[in-house]
Amino acid sequence: MRLTRFALVAGALSVFLNAAAASRQVERIALRTIAERQGMTIREDGEKSATLTGPNCSIACFLDKSSYVVNGVCVYGQGAAERSLGGLTIPLNDWKYVLEPLISGRKVPAVRCICIDAGHGGRDSGAHSAAFNLSEKSLNLDVAQRLYKLLRDKGFKVLMTRDGDRFVPLEKRSSIANCGKADLFVSIHFNASENPTAHGIETYIVPQQGTTATARLSSPLRAQDNIFCQNNKFDDCNLLLAHSIEGKLIRLKGVRDRGVRRGRFYVLENVHCPAVLVECGFITNQTDGALIAMADHRQAIASAICDGIVNYTP
Repeated sequence: MRLTRFALVAGALSVFLNAAAASRQVERIALRTIAERQGMTIREDGEKSATLTGPNCSIACFLDKSSYVVNGVCVYGQGAAERSLGGLTIPLNDWKYVLEPLISGRKVPAVRCICIDAGHGGRDSGAHSAAFNLSEKSLNLDVAQRLYKLLRDKGFKVLMTRDGDRFVPLEKRSSIANCGKADLFVSIHFNASENPTAHGIETYIVPQQGTTATARLSSPLRAQDNIFCQNNKFDDCNLLLAHSIEGKLIRLKGVRDRGVRRGRFYVLENVHCPAVLVECGFITNQTDGALIAMADHRQAIASAICDGIVNYTP
């Protein structure tokens, strides 16, 4: 009798564990299947990478990497490419929510008003570079003001969350965009790292509901990862805007493409329009810092962001 009960319990436990394991499995799709359905050609480099090419688009995927190169721009997904008997596969959700929106050519809403957010300010100085005597809050404002002029010249209505060296709470920044009925929100920042070799440009958007930030792809979901934020209404447009801006910025001389990434930045989560946060280079890196210290390079950054916005607009 005891053995029978034990067998029943063990059997039930086995079913439970198998069901739990199945629930954690990620549904995947083969790159060859995507190519066939989309009318794209596929070129495989052994078992380590593959490139899909269509009339106006290309997607490069790499074994064991969670990033893709879409039309020349690095974009992070939620899982790594894996090898199977049929070639490389990727998470199905990466196709649905990362790659397909970028190559679909879908239309975006009209853009008339843009809110520029110069990060930090006042008592919040942000990052600092002693080597180049650079203060992030001043650099952010400098690029934001340059971008303001460029966008105004293009005929856009432009709002600024700050136009001087003053502290503005994060919730106030979102409120300025929402009350001003902005159609886009662009937050300007410069990066810093304890690793002096870290360099390049990153453009961030909020993660989709139920997914982690790019920096936490191998970590379990947290409670806040499952919360729907107001900006999640614009997931596809966020991605398209970030891809467009990153694509223009990486054309600048001496710039490294660190990709379109996802992060739970409070300043983005409550904005009621497509929103991005641009990290315009590392002031703690010798190469980036030397460029950022030059006014001509900061003007080029502003021009590239402006071009990315114009390229995004319908």
